[in-house]
Amino acid sequence: MTVNDELLEGRRPEPIPVELATGDGLPPGELRIDIELLGDAMLIMAVAGEVDCLTQPALESALSALNLRRADTLILDLRGIGFLTARGAWALADAARRALVHDVELRVLPSPVVRRVSDLLGLGPRFLPPR
Repeated sequence: MTVNDELLEGRRPEPIPVELATGDGLPPGELRIDIELLGDAMLIMAVAGEVDCLTQPALESALSALNLRRADTLILDLRGIGFLTARGAWALADAARRALVHDVELRVLPSPVVRRVSDLLGLGPRFLPPR
Protein backbone atom coordinates (compact mmCIF):
# COMPACT_ATOMS: atom_id res chain seq x y z
CA MET A 1 0.00 0.00 0.00
CA THR A 2 1.39 3.38 -0.98
CA VAL A 3 0.19 6.28 1.11
CA ASN A 4 1.34 9.88 1.04
CA ASP A 5 1.27 11.09 4.68
CA GLU A 6 0.35 14.68 3.85
CA LEU A 7 -2.90 13.45 2.28
CA LEU A 8 -3.96 11.67 5.45
CA GLU A 9 -5.14 13.20 8.69
CA GLY A 10 -2.36 11.71 10.81
CA ARG A 11 -3.57 8.11 10.42
CA ARG A 12 -2.16 5.30 8.33
CA PRO A 13 -4.22 2.42 6.95
CA GLU A 14 -3.66 -0.94 8.61
CA PRO A 15 -1.33 -3.45 6.87
CA ILE A 16 -2.91 -6.11 4.67
CA PRO A 17 -2.18 -9.85 5.06
CA VAL A 18 -0.49 -11.46 2.05
CA GLU A 19 -1.39 -14.95 0.82
CA LEU A 20 -0.37 -17.02 -2.23
CA ALA A 21 0.00 -15.27 -5.59
CA THR A 22 -2.80 -15.30 -8.16
CA GLY A 23 -2.78 -14.70 -11.90
CA ASP A 24 -3.73 -11.01 -11.60
CA GLY A 25 -0.48 -10.19 -9.82
CA LEU A 26 -2.05 -9.69 -6.39
CA PRO A 27 -2.17 -12.45 -3.79
CA PRO A 28 -5.66 -13.73 -2.92
CA GLY A 29 -7.20 -11.58 -0.24
CA GLU A 30 -4.79 -8.69 -0.87
CA LEU A 31 -5.84 -5.12 -1.42
CA ARG A 32 -3.63 -2.43 -2.91
CA ILE A 33 -4.45 1.20 -2.19
CA ASP A 34 -2.53 4.02 -3.85
CA ILE A 35 -3.23 7.64 -2.91
CA GLU A 36 -1.88 10.54 -4.93
CA LEU A 37 -2.38 14.30 -5.05
CA LEU A 38 -2.37 15.79 -8.55
CA GLY A 39 -1.80 19.50 -8.71
CA ASP A 40 -3.03 21.40 -5.71
CA ALA A 41 -6.45 19.91 -5.20
CA MET A 42 -7.14 16.64 -7.08
CA LEU A 43 -6.93 13.60 -4.85
CA ILE A 44 -6.80 10.17 -6.51
CA MET A 45 -7.33 6.92 -4.62
CA ALA A 46 -6.79 3.79 -6.73
CA VAL A 47 -7.95 0.51 -5.22
CA ALA A 48 -7.18 -2.94 -6.62
CA GLY A 49 -7.67 -6.49 -5.39
CA GLU A 50 -10.28 -8.01 -3.13
CA VAL A 51 -12.37 -6.16 -0.58
CA ASP A 52 -13.33 -8.98 1.78
CA CYS A 53 -13.69 -9.39 5.54
CA LEU A 54 -9.89 -9.21 5.98
CA THR A 55 -9.14 -6.24 3.74
CA GLN A 56 -12.30 -4.17 4.21
CA PRO A 57 -11.03 -2.58 7.49
CA ALA A 58 -7.97 -1.28 5.62
CA LEU A 59 -10.19 0.22 2.91
CA GLU A 60 -12.37 1.89 5.55
CA SER A 61 -9.27 3.17 7.33
CA ALA A 62 -7.79 4.62 4.13
CA LEU A 63 -11.09 6.22 3.11
CA SER A 64 -11.72 7.76 6.52
CA ALA A 65 -8.14 9.04 6.75
CA LEU A 66 -8.32 10.99 3.48
CA ASN A 67 -7.85 14.69 4.11
CA LEU A 68 -10.74 16.03 2.04
CA ARG A 69 -10.12 19.57 3.28
CA ARG A 70 -7.16 19.76 0.87
CA ALA A 71 -9.08 18.56 -2.18
CA ASP A 72 -11.53 20.06 -4.67
CA THR A 73 -11.91 16.73 -6.48
CA LEU A 74 -11.71 13.12 -5.26
CA ILE A 75 -11.30 10.40 -7.88
CA LEU A 76 -11.97 6.85 -6.67
CA ASP A 77 -10.44 4.52 -9.26
CA LEU A 78 -12.05 1.19 -8.39
CA ARG A 79 -11.48 -0.52 -11.73
CA GLY A 80 -9.03 -2.96 -10.13
CA ILE A 81 -11.49 -4.36 -7.59
CA GLY A 82 -12.35 -7.96 -8.42
CA PHE A 83 -14.32 -8.82 -5.26
CA LEU A 84 -16.39 -6.56 -3.01
CA THR A 85 -18.39 -7.33 0.11
CA ALA A 86 -21.53 -5.40 1.04
CA ARG A 87 -19.66 -3.75 3.89
CA GLY A 88 -16.98 -2.59 1.47
CA ALA A 89 -19.66 -1.07 -0.78
CA TRP A 90 -21.13 0.75 2.22
CA ALA A 91 -17.65 2.13 3.04
CA LEU A 92 -17.45 3.53 -0.50
CA ALA A 93 -20.92 5.07 -0.17
CA ASP A 94 -19.84 6.66 3.12
CA ALA A 95 -16.79 8.16 1.38
CA ALA A 96 -19.18 9.67 -1.18
CA ARG A 97 -21.21 11.17 1.68
CA ARG A 98 -18.04 12.65 3.23
CA ALA A 99 -17.06 14.17 -0.12
CA LEU A 100 -20.49 15.81 -0.35
CA VAL A 101 -20.21 17.17 3.21
CA HIS A 102 -16.79 18.70 2.39
CA ASP A 103 -18.07 20.07 -0.96
CA VAL A 104 -15.60 17.90 -2.88
CA GLU A 105 -16.47 16.79 -6.41
CA LEU A 106 -16.50 12.98 -6.53
CA ARG A 107 -15.63 10.98 -9.64
CA VAL A 108 -15.89 7.20 -9.44
CA LEU A 109 -14.42 4.76 -11.95
CA PRO A 110 -16.10 1.46 -10.97
CA SER A 111 -15.21 -2.08 -11.93
CA PRO A 112 -18.09 -4.31 -13.06
CA VAL A 113 -18.02 -5.96 -9.61
CA VAL A 114 -18.29 -2.62 -7.80
CA ARG A 115 -21.23 -1.62 -9.99
CA ARG A 116 -23.00 -4.97 -9.56
CA VAL A 117 -22.68 -5.11 -5.76
CA SER A 118 -23.59 -1.43 -5.37
CA ASP A 119 -26.64 -1.82 -7.59
CA LEU A 120 -27.79 -4.92 -5.69
CA LEU A 121 -27.59 -2.96 -2.42
CA GLY A 122 -29.31 0.08 -3.90
CA LEU A 123 -26.15 2.16 -3.38
CA GLY A 124 -25.35 2.77 -7.04
CA PRO A 125 -27.24 6.06 -7.31
CA ARG A 126 -25.45 7.38 -4.22
CA PHE A 127 -21.96 7.34 -5.69
CA LEU A 128 -21.70 5.65 -9.08
CA PRO A 129 -21.95 7.51 -12.40
CA PRO A 130 -24.94 6.63 -14.59
CA ARG A 131 -24.36 3.86 -17.09
